[in-house]
Amino acid sequence: MKKIILTTILLSATSLAFSANVMAKGFYLGGAAGTSAYNDGGLSKDYAPSGDKGFVVDNTNPSNEASDTSGTPYSIYGGYYFNRVVGLELSYTDYGDVKNKAHEVVFSPTSIAVAANVGWTFANGLRPFALAGLSHVDMSSADNTVYSALESADGGDVALHVGFGLEYQPPAIPHLSTRLFYQSDVQFVEVTKLSSSSDKVYALSTSALMLGVAYRF
Repeated sequence: MKKIILTTILLSATSLAFSANVMAKGFYLGGAAGTSAYNDGGLSKDYAPSGDKGFVVDNTNPSNEASDTSGTPYSIYGGYYFNRVVGLELSYTDYGDVKNKAHEVVFSPTSIAVAANVGWTFANGLRPFALAGLSHVDMSSADNTVYSALESADGGDVALHVGFGLEYQPPAIPHLSTRLFYQSDVQFVEVTKLSSSSDKVYALSTSALMLGVAYRF
């Protein structure tokens, strides 16, 4: 019986020590890199710009379709954890180059996002979390593509910024944390089809799976 009580006390003390070493609040700054993907919901397949006239149906130019990504996307992120549940995060992400079927660079999307970081910091340093907020997306589009005329469509460059992941803060190294996470910036663009004067909404999704390291202040 005494051994059981002694073991319980030791385990409790160890757990408290781990909990004390894990930083549940404070500032953090980090960087991440990984792989990216892009989906325009069929926009580049359905439309192409035509001079000053905005958008017209163009099913004869499949090379316009954005179909592949290249380069190494990276993200710089930082923020403040108010407690073990809620934080506020600011990030800059370069998603690399998006290419068409002709292997030409169509655009190189980047985003600046502000998001709530909601999760739970366990005593062992693990923290599952989700991101939800808004972002500004810059297409940096090439000329003579459907994306170079997006400014003439409703929706613009404001996007939803969402994501989820798992962060780990080693109790023995409380100022260091690593995270594996997925994030996506989703724009909703309304385009007028000139042939029928009807509108169609497209969801443009730029996403990435990344591994990051951050310093906790």
